Amino acid sequence: MKNFFNFRESSQLQRYKNWRGIGMRLNHQIMKLASQDAILRAADDLRLRRKNHGICFDSESDTHFLMDRVIHDIPLNGRRVIELYRDQNKGILTADERKLLDALADSTYSLFIVQRREAGHGVAFDGCFLE
Repeated sequence: MKNFFNFRESSQLQRYKNWRGIGMRLNHQIMKLASQDAILRAADDLRLRRKNHGICFDSESDTHFLMDRVIHDIPLNGRRVIELYRDQNKGILTADERKLLDALADSTYSLFIVQRREAGHGVAFDGCFLE
């Protein structure tokens, strides 16, 4: 693609794009391990499942939330899908893939339902404020 603005990517942006590309490829591979039950459970948790209509997305970003929930939070045989994928593919992962999967496996996936927002204070969930 021709660069019309004479914009030169910074090394940080190039590094981010590299890691983002690795992560996206891995996410698609990891999702192949996810069971239909895990996907439906995640859809229920995210309130994306509708009676007689299956899973209904309000926006494209909902698909990302669903995938993250399945990969990071829904156990399969007592382990998260991301851990299963990492352990099953140890011998074929590149050093960068292992590094990213280790970091993701050590992270904590969080989801908050905002109950209300208050100008000047932030948002409230379960009686706490997040500013």
